[in-house]
Amino acid sequence: MQQTNPEGNRNCLNGCCDSQPCLNGATCQETCSDVKQQYTCACAEDYHGNRCEVFQPLLKSCQAIARIRQGVVSGIYNLNVSGDKTVQTYCDFSPEDGKVWTLIESFSLGNRVAYADKPFYHDFPRNENNFTWIDFRVSYQALVNIKNNSTHWRVTCNFLPGLTYSDYARASLTATDLLTFVNKDKCQRYEYISVRGINCTDCEAMLVQRDNQHMHTDSYWSGMNGCQWNPRSGAVNGEDNFGHYETTNPRHRCTANSLSTTQWWLGAEE
Repeated sequence: MQQTNPEGNRNCLNGCCDSQPCLNGATCQETCSDVKQQYTCACAEDYHGNRCEVFQPLLKSCQAIARIRQGVVSGIYNLNVSGDKTVQTYCDFSPEDGKVWTLIESFSLGNRVAYADKPFYHDFPRNENNFTWIDFRVSYQALVNIKNNSTHWRVTCNFLPGLTYSDYARASLTATDLLTFVNKDKCQRYEYISVRGINCTDCEAMLVQRDNQHMHTDSYWSGMNGCQWNPRSGAVNGEDNFGHYETTNPRHRCTANSLSTTQWWLGAEE
């Protein structure tokens, strides 16, 4: 084990680390300031205890919870962010496309102004420890943790009382990484998208995310800009869906009224 000394105690060599008391790859550090505690252990990730003897993995996504716990049901759970910091969010364990989904954001149309200019690569935590469907987003660090355990993203409207594929979209993070994608108007690959009953599977639709705009689908301009999906029939001029709501359409379930909600998720198989 590596032997180090704390700042200010460079001459402290009590030999307590010679026996390698710290376990599971931990770093032993001798101390001279307390006769009752003559060494400390800096534990490797997922290990805890005075000697790092307890294996307790940090649960940074709903997928991690599903792997560790048996018989989990969909609901509100606490996820680890770093150290003792946690975030409260909703885990969807229902077998939608074989994936477990972690909620990263949910807001009502009535709160759209707060979210309109916040792309996902901005740190914008909202009610992380007081979950609500109408005004919620995880911090950037929590989002990074969840994304690192995910393969896909999806967006839903009015998720409770259950999932519906009307006004819904899903794509892989390989096709579009929501933490790095920045584009004004670009056709991106979706696995599935539906707006106002106009559906498309494995096709390109317009996706937008800018430094001053939340990620969203632009259904009015999608077909006109050469994307495969063209839901212009029944659209409002300049209509926005699934996030940045400058122009809304009451026929879209996410924007039917001020209480309508939009949810963004990250997911993967267990």
